[in-house]
Amino acid sequence: MHAFLNLSPGQSETRYQNLSFHVAFVLNGMLSLAARFSTASYFGEKIPRERGDVFATRAKQMYRKFVPENHNLPRNLAYLQGCILLAFYSLSSIPESFGWLLTGDCIRLAYELELDKTDADIAKDLRPRFEDRITSEDWICREEKRRAWWSVWELDSFLSTLSNRPYAIDQRQMRVLLPAPDANWESGSPLSSSFLASDASQIWKSLQGCPNQDERAWFLVAKALMLQVHTAWRRQVTSSQAVADLDSALSCFSLLLPLEFQLDAGLITFDKGSFRQSNWIIATYILLQSSQTMMFLMHEKMAQAQHPPSSTGFDFSTPRNEKWLARCRHCTSNVCAAIQSWPPQYIPLCSPFMVVSLVGPSAMHLRRDVQSGDNPMEKEMLELAISHVAKYWQIGLLMSNVAKALKLAEPNQDPSVSLDTADVIKRITTILP
Repeated sequence: MHAFLNLSPGQSETRYQNLSFHVAFVLNGMLSLAARFSTASYFGEKIPRERGDVFATRAKQMYRKFVPENHNLPRNLAYLQGCILLAFYSLSSIPESFGWLLTGDCIRLAYELELDKTDADIAKDLRPRFEDRITSEDWICREEKRRAWWSVWELDSFLSTLSNRPYAIDQRQMRVLLPAPDANWESGSPLSSSFLASDASQIWKSLQGCPNQDERAWFLVAKALMLQVHTAWRRQVTSSQAVADLDSALSCFSLLLPLEFQLDAGLITFDKGSFRQSNWIIATYILLQSSQTMMFLMHEKMAQAQHPPSSTGFDFSTPRNEKWLARCRHCTSNVCAAIQSWPPQYIPLCSPFMVVSLVGPSAMHLRRDVQSGDNPMEKEMLELAISHVAKYWQIGLLMSNVAKALKLAEPNQDPSVSLDTADVIKRITTILP
């Protein structure tokens, strides 16, 4: 990337001339995400979170012109990868209609390419060690498809959770193994993996006893559990047994996590060689706290259905809520414990979508009206962590503005969150108080 950006005026880089449509589309998508971390003089004084705009604009133009002007080119895996990159850029900027529509296109194309059936043959084969029966080349090809599928699944899960809407992908119908470690894919060393369990009560054990113990695979299982919690939260009526099962599933998952996921074990390290794995560990831990916070909101909703409060909104003064309110406060403290293990320079290198989990569902991690008696420095710590994301990602700036509005709000009053458009508001309803 630096070689591409550090050309002197009049110089040309032949490697980037006469690129095919698909290669140019993917390259612009990659640069739109990576440019914010570049130190190239090409960007001058442009702030990091705006450095990818020029590449995203080119990618968006290519995407919009593809159908009418390039109808003879295939909508293949490379084209999908370009769409995924552009969708990630769009959603990490401001969640607006273009990113929503592009994500829908990614989902439809992933199904069109049958990525949801990448490992359907393995799902039917009950014999162990499938990697002994396929070539290294076939495994590498499949792994590329798996990663594309899981990226599309993440786009769908992020958008739908954020906007409090149903998911487009039915994870019960997926026949795709969880992704293997980067090192195995890059070296062409097949590794047995496992499927995400289709039964909600079994999702937590998807990687139990599996040779694949990659940190990102664990994160995806944690996200799948969060989707189950969010789906139950969205329902008008949820049975007490279903809620109890979700509580148990989250607890079992926490107990099953490998030792390195236990932050107090002191095994997590951050350097150039380990920050990827460590960031997924931190993200998994924070995501679990967000799921637990959502469970608190669900218990509140069920309690209020039985004993409606006299005023609007949640009534945090009644004794029946104190158990779950304490649990919610504990989740906030756990998020702060994760931040204490997280060197500031590596915070922006995590998935920018995780900044939403720092705020929490209904902004519960930051709301002072429900956190009375807690250490006020916890809120400051969360705001500072969000500010590090905001330096590099537009969605971090959006969450920072939400945090500022919460800070200025009077106790027991809803904050006035100033956002640019109604389109943005309806797409972030889960985190708004």
